[in-house]
Amino acid sequence: MAASCGEPHPAFKDAVEESLSKRDTELETYDHVEERRKRQELSAICEQSLKENAEVSITEHQVEAPRQDDEGRKIIVTVVRPAGVEEIPSNRPCIFFIHGGAMVGSTRFAGLDVNGPLWVEKFNAITISVEYGRAPENIGVQLATDCYFGLLWAWRERARLGIDQDRLMLYGASAGGCLAASVALMVREDLVRQRPVPKLCGLFLEAPMLDDRCETESCKAITHGPIFNGTLAKYAWGWLLGESQAKGSEVSMLESPARAVNLGELPKTYIEAGTFDPLHDEGQRFAEQINGDGGEAIFRSFPGVTHGFVAARPDIDISSEAMAERVKWIGNIFNVET
Repeated sequence: MAASCGEPHPAFKDAVEESLSKRDTELETYDHVEERRKRQELSAICEQSLKENAEVSITEHQVEAPRQDDEGRKIIVTVVRPAGVEEIPSNRPCIFFIHGGAMVGSTRFAGLDVNGPLWVEKFNAITISVEYGRAPENIGVQLATDCYFGLLWAWRERARLGIDQDRLMLYGASAGGCLAASVALMVREDLVRQRPVPKLCGLFLEAPMLDDRCETESCKAITHGPIFNGTLAKYAWGWLLGESQAKGSEVSMLESPARAVNLGELPKTYIEAGTFDPLHDEGQRFAEQINGDGGEAIFRSFPGVTHGFVAARPDIDISSEAMAERVKWIGNIFNVET
């Protein structure tokens, strides 16, 4: 665990102590069907909340996401914009949002009920959330490729959607952080090949899964308990990678972004994690590598809190602080006063 982890925040003290007390006991087991069921229930609540919000309008679109065995395959994206706007201006910033869910669960509405309206309020922004295929039915790079197809659609439709082409950002949370980083790498690789690609102004990674090897101190320290832990992270990677995980060296940077040899030429990046999050250290390393490779990244470590702390306890001071810093960084990228 990070040396600066300190004491758990009072709001998370019981959960952290329970997790740490079980470090030397038998590891828990996880079933992707049950993990999906739990996350689907929470996503349904998010969907209902978003659809009841009178401050936003919501549209859904089918996007082509072909595969070799299914050329007509499509996925769904949800577009959230300010309510009551009859004419679409051509200068709204856009956040392309990729939800979490341990690679197997949740839907495009997870987190969108909070973030979509917030980003409308703070930035007058459009949010586009993608329904990517989930593991284990979809494996390897297929999940990130779905997200890339969604981003390419947004870029092609930017004039119709009213997106400012200079203010398009990727935002991924947890497992979605992995996919957002992978998509940013895809954009970079296609740019090198001189293919037409979206122009990204920023990359925001909220407690991202980045490294399938799960060998950091924080991942080894938080292995049990009711909070997201290193054991569940290993299961999530197994659901995503299947047989490739056992082979190790065959895992690509587009599946596990921490395996990238060079992280230069990515957009400006912000990464955050709590010190009692098993994903803390890999996020910190990722930011350090971006900076070492000539890019620009900020890593923000929030003391004493767990994975998903803002969503779990939005009422506490440190969650308010984290939200304020998110808004400030995104506002700076979009050149919007907040």
